[in-house]
This record gives sequence, structure tokens and C-alpha cells, in this order.
Amino acid sequence: MEPLITATELAALEGRIAFPQLEVAFNRLTLTQQEPSRIRIESGQATVERLALSGSAGTLTASGTVGLAGPRPLDVNVDGSLKIAALAALTDAIRTDGTAAWKVSARGTAANPDLTGTFDLIDATIADDDLHIAAVDVNAHLDLAGARVELAKLSGEVNGGALDGSGIVTLGNG
Repeated sequence: MEPLITATELAALEGRIAFPQLEVAFNRLTLTQQEPSRIRIESGQATVERLALSGSAGTLTASGTVGLAGPRPLDVNVDGSLKIAALAALTDAIRTDGTAAWKVSARGTAANPDLTGTFDLIDATIADDDLHIAAVDVNAHLDLAGARVELAKLSGEVNGGALDGSGIVTLGNG
């Protein structure tokens, strides 16, 4: 099977992608760009010049570059927060509430990304009536550092009992 475009052709590709209007709507929640989003393509890489969404679902900003050929180097930052109720759009069996917030950077390559940053759950609720389980007032803080993920804090209640935890996991061969 022949590739549609070769690495040499990707390296020579130049252009811009613009989204004059961008809105994501789910479960009566929205994310809408505040100004046109732009991606520039040149010298074998795509650069997100501007991507900022906000609305009743939360906020999302992204910036950085992604290589299009070869090892596909990464230099990307993604920050934001999302109302967890948006997950209810995926299933009506589970009720959710609260906020998820993140600040993540990806360096390295697409095949071997180096992720750093944080992820937080704030006053989260997850309930399933069929399973008769409810987790409420869940708060968690994760630190990402390459292959290491540290759950620095986990607290809340599950069916009236205390939930408390922490721990570290190393992903892959790290």
C-alpha cells in the first residue's frame, strides 16, 4: 500500500487552517471559541497558534507544535477545566457532577511522549442507580512526570463511607 503523502512531501507542506466558527455542544453544555482558531503548517510541523474554547462546560486552551514527519516531535501545552456532568452525554446510566481541571505539557515524540503537569477532580459526584453506588465530595490531585503518575490526594465518600488514598504508578518501562 502506497502512502498518500511521503515524509518529504509533508516536510515541504505549507499552509494555514482556520476555524472561523467552532462550537462543541453536549448534554446542554457548550464550549465555544472566543476568537478564530488557527493552525499553521510549515517546515514539517503543525503549530497551534490559537485555540481557546470556553462556555458552560468549562474552558480549554491549547498551544504548541507537533512534528508531521520523522520522529514527530511534540511541544504542546493543554490547559482547561470541564464540568464532569458533560460525561453524562456518554451514558444515561451514570450521573456526574463536579469539575475536572488539568494543565498538561507533552514533549518528546509522538511514539515516546514525555507528559508533565497536573490533573484535579474537585467536588466530584459519580452515581449509578443500577449498581446502587454513589461517590460524593470526591477530590483528587494527580501529578504527571514522564512515566510516573502520582496520586497525591484522594478523598471523598462512597456509599456513606470514607474514601482516602494516594499512590504512585510508573507506566511502560519507566
